[in-house]
Amino acid sequence: MKVDSESVKVSNKGLCISNDPHIVALARISGARILGSMDIDLIEDFGNKELIDDPRGKFYKNSSHNHLLRKYCKTSWKAK
Repeated sequence: MKVDSESVKVSNKGLCISNDPHIVALARISGARILGSMDIDLIEDFGNKELIDDPRGKFYKNSSHNHLLRKYCKTSWKAK
């Protein structure tokens, strides 16, 4: 599976401080760049240019970040 293979690549870089290389791998493969999380280590990984770039990752931590959903989500869903 692509995510498993990419997760190994991410882990082998030795740059992840979280225990979630599979989430970083999924973002790299899918192109997803918005992370909804309160996990400080994962947020740090998601913002690491060497792990996720072109475009860089953004973080959704609370409803004040709804603008990210409106800007980056390509669906008809509307943030309230």
